[in-house]
Amino acid sequence: MPDFKLAPIVVPKTSDVLANELRRQILGGAVAPGASLPAERDLVTQTGLSRGSVREALRILEAEGLVSTRPGRMGGSVARQPGDDSLAKYISLFVHGRGITLLSLLQTREAFEPSIAALAAENRTDEELQQLIAVTERVEAAYADTPLYLAENVAWHCAVANASCDVARGAEFASGLASFGANRKRSAGDQNGVFESRTSCRIPPDC
Repeated sequence: MPDFKLAPIVVPKTSDVLANELRRQILGGAVAPGASLPAERDLVTQTGLSRGSVREALRILEAEGLVSTRPGRMGGSVARQPGDDSLAKYISLFVHGRGITLLSLLQTREAFEPSIAALAAENRTDEELQQLIAVTERVEAAYADTPLYLAENVAWHCAVANASCDVARGAEFASGLASFGANRKRSAGDQNGVFESRTSCRIPPDC
């Protein structure tokens, strides 16, 4: 009798199955940003899953930035589209998890920035040009204050990314800057939180 063997069968967790379906609905536009998802008890009824599986699925989506959850009787889960902060978080985890060096981050920035700067020169608005001028002046004024200088330096590069009007490359570049800046901040010994309060990058989605 010939040998007959089966490979291990991996059955996905029910919470992962539900999270995948909700993720598909949100990213596909079936659930608009800001729209409320069904209440937990309704999801339990609709899917036949346990309350624990439903809660775990919502926690997965909240961690991914696709859902925001308000606790309490009047709370609930609201759909979100992934933003720059989501990309920055995962790039930061990748950078720190892999132990990527500051030099490597700098080289990556130098590879990205020329094309982004060229797009910024072509696509910038008068308002964005004034913002670049203003942040340039702040960089020059902060030269003697290392943590503030680093924060304004990153803000300058973010302004270039914003003006490029290239959402995909700009967001990736800006998220990389967040990791680059965090490493620079630690090197500079920023004890006052100056860096975090001055370096948010938001790439406009409507270019």
